[in-house]
Amino acid sequence: MSIKNAKKIKMDKRIIIGILLVSVLLLPLCTEKKETPLEETITTIADEAAVTTTLENQEPTTTIAEMPLSELQVEACNNADQGGTCESKLQELNVVPLADCCKYLGKCCV
Repeated sequence: MSIKNAKKIKMDKRIIIGILLVSVLLLPLCTEKKETPLEETITTIADEAAVTTTLENQEPTTTIAEMPLSELQVEACNNADQGGTCESKLQELNVVPLADCCKYLGKCCV
């Protein structure tokens, strides 16, 4: 194989890889986005208040044996809930998701 043919093959590979990269990057722009109907996205203040009240009054139903949280995560949830730092420090530390604190301990429910 001559040097000229080797350079041509190398250039062809680069072009093909470039085309593939461009197509992968442009694919999300070309796909159709599914829109949700307006009726599904509209909520009333009364509905939100009912959900908030339900979440606040809901006791965790997980027993200690079923709880997937470690002692460190439980302590982090409790301390963040007591200190009012659920949305700042607890999320910043990324030790435990807020959803898990709320689901398993009834703490940091927003």
